This record gives sequence, C-alpha cells and structure tokens, in this order.
Amino acid sequence: MEVKFDEITKKIQREYEDLKANVEKPNILITGGTGVGKSSLINTVFGKDLAATGVGKPVTKNTQAYADEELSLVLLDTKGYEVGSEEQKNYLNEIVEYAILNRSIPEKSIHLVWYCIQATSARFLDFDEQIIKTLTDNNIPVAVVFTKCDLVSRDDLDMLKGAVCDSLPEVEIFETTMDSSLNHLELNSLINWSLVNLPSALELAFISAQKINLKIKKKKAKNIIIQHTSGAGFVGFTPIPFSDAPALLANQAALFARIIYIYEMNFLYKRLKEFAIGLGLPGLVSKGGVWIAGQLLKFFPGIGTYAGGLITGGIAASITAGIGIGLSETCYKINQKVLDGEIEDVEQFINNVDDEFIKIIKDSVITEAQKFMDKEKEGNN
Repeated sequence: MEVKFDEITKKIQREYEDLKANVEKPNILITGGTGVGKSSLINTVFGKDLAATGVGKPVTKNTQAYADEELSLVLLDTKGYEVGSEEQKNYLNEIVEYAILNRSIPEKSIHLVWYCIQATSARFLDFDEQIIKTLTDNNIPVAVVFTKCDLVSRDDLDMLKGAVCDSLPEVEIFETTMDSSLNHLELNSLINWSLVNLPSALELAFISAQKINLKIKKKKAKNIIIQHTSGAGFVGFTPIPFSDAPALLANQAALFARIIYIYEMNFLYKRLKEFAIGLGLPGLVSKGGVWIAGQLLKFFPGIGTYAGGLITGGIAASITAGIGIGLSETCYKINQKVLDGEIEDVEQFINNVDDEFIKIIKDSVITEAQKFMDKEKEGNN
C-alpha cells in the first residue's frame, strides 16, 4: 500500500480543520464600569478588538457575546456603567440573572469572570462587592482585575487591594497594565488563574486564544508531543511489514495540527507540502508505504542495522518527538518576536524565513534521533 505524500498533507489539513471546528470554547465575561479599559485588556490578551467589529450578539440588554471565527472562545463584554446610575442597577439584575439561569447550559454558561476595576479610581464599592459575591456564591469563578496600575502609586494600590481583600478574602486580585515594557505586571498570572479555573475540556481553546502567556502554550505543546511520541513508539514497535507507515503518519499529522492550533499559526497547514519537502519527509516513505530506517543512514549509519529495514518503536518516537519539538520551538520563538514588537505580520515573516524554519525542525529531528541512538549504545555496553 503506497502512501501518497499529497494524501499526508491533506490529512494534516483535515486534522486541523476538524480540531478547529469541534474544540469546546469557553465563555468569558469581562465586565466593569465605564472607561476601565476592558477593550484594551481584550485586545492585549486575545489580539482582537472584538467590540470594534460590531459583530456581537446581544445576550442581555447591556451585554454582547463576541465570537470571532479565528478566536477559540466567546467573550461576553458588558456596556460600561456610571456609578449610582439606573444602568448600574439594571446591569446587576441582568448579568446575575443571566449567569445563574444559564449555569447548566454549556453553550451559554459563563465559565470565568474578569471583573475590571480601574486602579486610578481607588474605589471598591458595595455594588462591586454585591455582584462579585453573588457570582462566586453560584460557583462562577471571578477574578478582580485592577487596570491601569502603572498610573497609580504603590500605596494607592495597596489601599484598594486591602478594601477588596477585606470584603472578599477568597477572591484573587491581579494588578495589570497594557504597558508591555512593564511586562503587563500580573497579566500572565491572570492567564494562569483562568486556566486553573476552567474545566479541563476548555483548556486547549483558551490556551490557543490567549496571546500573552507563551509558557502555557509551550507546556501544552510538550504534553501533546509526549502523547504522540508514545503513540508513535507503540506503532513502530509492532514490525508488521507495510502497515506501520500510515499509522505513524496519521499520528504525526494530528501532532502537527494540534501544535499549530495552540500557537494560532493556522496559515502553516496550507503550506505543509513545501515545508515537508524541505524537511525531507517524503524520502522517509518508501514506494511500498513503509518507513525505512535506512533513510536515516546519512545521519546515523548504525540505524540501518535494524532487522528488515523497518522502523523500530524508538526511532518512530524519536522522529515524532523531533518534529513536534522543532515545530513548537519555532512557533514559540516567532510568537515571542511578536510580543517583543519585532514582527507585525507573522505570515509575511514566515514567507521570508522558510529555510530557517525548516532547518530548526530538521535539526530537532536529528537531535532526538541522536538521543535515542546514544541510549541504544549505552544499553548494549
């Protein structure tokens, strides 16, 4: 059975599209008074100024749900309210009623609340306490997010924080700023808190959607690589002629799709064929459809001694791990350049560094295979 390389790339594309279409998305309510900086917070964390698109779907009179095709979550954004106004009272009734009534409806349930308070206001009101307490009493996780913290003194921040802690000692508080030179203060910690408080089924979508905390993207990618590496080792360990290559390639297709989804580099799957050719992957598939260890002879002559030329579990795992690690590291570095302001258009950047992109992944494959061969030599001594 021959493995067509075009079929491999199409499989990766299908894996990505299926993942994107079927992933469970969290609903996050971001709320607070007028001018607290909700839009800036959303744009910084998720890379989207959703409110500016005007495509929100009303869920209450004062709340819009924004679901962008490229964003793996739903953001519920509330109108700002003036303290002491009629809108403030209406808001309290509306949002609490919506949150409580829809707790058991997955597509409407609010999974997290980011309650924004502008640090420069230096006020934590009875209204704020009432709404947060009502939400937490109904098992809805709420984080208090102090915005514009770079504009106030440490003493003022401590005073505001003390007022919240005195009223709601169990609620987590995060000091933030949109100033990247200050590393956004505790914005990364807010992302970590959110991940901990989300149901596990929603983790992948949230990790993909947020743009600030690259460490959790890398950690998730590592876990996925481990899963697929174990699967590759199991497939390769069973020496059934002409049967292991399709299973290995299916495993690696899913690996590739999941990693580019985590880093939100969706344009890559459309160019898989040219990248894979550059990596030399087609040469690892024989005319008979089986992975040939002898193809690795140019790197490690000892690999060619494996019986029948079939890839072993260790080699299969090494190749899979190398592809996964190389891809993750490359995506991580590119995303870091975006955060550092070195890159504006990621897709254009990739177009200009094809050779570098391919080299990093290929070097990783070789490194992982070398690790395996070293272990084999140690075991034989």
